[in-house]
Amino acid sequence: LHEKEDHLKALNKVNASLEEKYAASYTLSLIQQYIHHELYESKLLTKITDIVQGVLGSAFTAIFGLAADQSLKALAYSGVKDFTPLLQIIKTPEWLPYKALKEQSLLGWESATPADIQLLQQYDINSILCIPLYTKEVKIGVLIVSHFQENVFKNDQRELLQIIGNQLSLALENIKLHQATEDMAWHDQLTGLYNRTYFNNYLETIKAESIKKQEPLSFNSLVFDIDHFKQVNDVRGHLVGDDVLKTVASILQKNTDENSVAIRYGGEEFLILSRNTDLYLLKEVAERIRRQIAALEFTDKEGRTFSITISGGIASIPKHAKTTEEVLQKADEALYQAKEGGRNRIIVYNNLD
Repeated sequence: LHEKEDHLKALNKVNASLEEKYAASYTLSLIQQYIHHELYESKLLTKITDIVQGVLGSAFTAIFGLAADQSLKALAYSGVKDFTPLLQIIKTPEWLPYKALKEQSLLGWESATPADIQLLQQYDINSILCIPLYTKEVKIGVLIVSHFQENVFKNDQRELLQIIGNQLSLALENIKLHQATEDMAWHDQLTGLYNRTYFNNYLETIKAESIKKQEPLSFNSLVFDIDHFKQVNDVRGHLVGDDVLKTVASILQKNTDENSVAIRYGGEEFLILSRNTDLYLLKEVAERIRRQIAALEFTDKEGRTFSITISGGIASIPKHAKTTEEVLQKADEALYQAKEGGRNRIIVYNNLD
């Protein structure tokens, strides 16, 4: 009987070990699937923290990214309750997450300082692992996993989390590369504003949103260009002309918000698309931009100063048009009227026919 009990205990131990290995294998497989299919950082990281949280039964799981100022910023977080105050563990560079990233080594409770332990135990946390995220080229951040129980992270869990950390590091590096490539494809290289490629994509996005919400398409369009810009290039030179374009773009960028985007449409022509339904609010923004640009003073390579002005036209969906092509045409017609009217002015389309 004792021998059978010993065999049963051994069998249960083997089964438990196999279950843990299966869970680890499944976890890695699931994370790999998300990494291969998800190119947007926030979605991927939230899915990973949720998976780790579920498999390990941790108190909280968090991913932090290393910012340009070398501070850690929360990127994704999962927890069985609100541990938001505990995130201050990343506020002090002497604490465990920074140490793990600096040493590029997985660190646990045994490496925690008295200050770390005091903070963690305020929230009944008695086990923690900090897994550094890095590649040969750059430090990326830290994956933190915690538990209520003591000594819960054995060698198998540490090895699993180290593998997850390695996969996550490569995924984040690839995501950043993808985002950088996407930014280059969507931004005008001279001015930094969005370009026509992004503009077309943006239009398709808001069309799709209006269909999904079963709401009519609604946005305002401001089209403007720099008055007599060809003379600036011909008389002052193209380098000075480039400086003018960059300065104008900077003013546009400062006058957009979460409901609007600024676009370099081509040459000296620019666009602002606003999803704010108040047409005359965009007119006020346009007038502010016009005044700010008119107040500028430029200097050419000969030391001569000069100024510029802009003219613009505004049209709206659905007030003036039914399609995106039509609203741009109407805004162009209003722009043409502004030019014909003496330039340095903003005109709202008003049945010009």
